[in-house]
Amino acid sequence: MATTNSFTFQTDRDSLFAAAVQIVQEGGYAVTKIDATIKKIVYHVDRKGSFGGRFEATINVSEADPPAAGTAMIRMHVAGLHNPATGSAANYRKFEVELINYVLDRVSKKFQIVASSTHIAPKASKGGNKGWLVLLVVLGVLAATVVLGGMKLLNFLTSLFQ
Repeated sequence: MATTNSFTFQTDRDSLFAAAVQIVQEGGYAVTKIDATIKKIVYHVDRKGSFGGRFEATINVSEADPPAAGTAMIRMHVAGLHNPATGSAANYRKFEVELINYVLDRVSKKFQIVASSTHIAPKASKGGNKGWLVLLVVLGVLAATVVLGGMKLLNFLTSLFQ
């Protein structure tokens, strides 16, 4: 599972990025990458407890979309780096949202939220090839119809010349 959330704040891009870096560092998270040029932070969080697991959080700060004076957007993407056997998808999704809310709560104390949007990635489909199966069945029926129709036409034509 993965959860992505975007928030637009009433501030500039540099101030929003600085606040995000400070929040992640104060949280004591294991930062693996901070790129001030593209305004990106990547860090890992180890979840202790009944379902455990490791999560990767990515924060990107950019100009607001659509661009507006004095606004910047923070996009957080959190994904569980886990073995599905170690916990339920609902528990992972809940923790992903908690990680996003941790940053959101602290940033929103400094800057006003202008807009937000959330996307939760669906579980991977186990029957992803069903569309191909249906297409093959339809093509098989069509081919059989053509062959049988062709045979009937051939029988008709041969009966005309006998």
